[in-house]
Amino acid sequence: MRRLKFVTIVNGIHSSCGILADGRNVCGGSNRFGALGIGSSENWYYGLAPIASDEPFVSISLAWYTGCGVTAAGAAYCWGTNGDHVLGDGTLTHATAPVPFDAPYTWRQVQVGAWRHACGLTVDGDIYCWGAALYPDPYGPAPAATATPAPTLAPPAHPTPARPR
Repeated sequence: MRRLKFVTIVNGIHSSCGILADGRNVCGGSNRFGALGIGSSENWYYGLAPIASDEPFVSISLAWYTGCGVTAAGAAYCWGTNGDHVLGDGTLTHATAPVPFDAPYTWRQVQVGAWRHACGLTVDGDIYCWGAALYPDPYGPAPAATATPAPTLAPPAHPTPARPR
């Protein structure tokens, strides 16, 4: 039996994915809603299957039944359940294979949150979030679910309080 060599692994609620030393991406575990991104909804509890992507991911994030990945060129994709628009593609359709975001940015990193939301960091240092908006934004009105990546709000500048002398 040949052992696989991994560069990194990530764990979701019911699944795991990894990036192999040769650049391939694989996942295993529960595939409910297409959570493994393998192009089908077949479960892979006892083995690993390749992610159905034309270009390999250099980083992967998992949460609940959703995964996201970023390619070496900075393209970002998500797959799995799409409740509250967590896939960032502007739809509510679940995806068994990675689908691109509906946003023209070059991504450095994307992280999926546990409650159907995700945020990404662009190569320019900007943060965008999409999906569920469960908590009010302390710097503005409570947002609704966002179907595609939207810029985050910066906190207001606060003057530094004077120190007692």
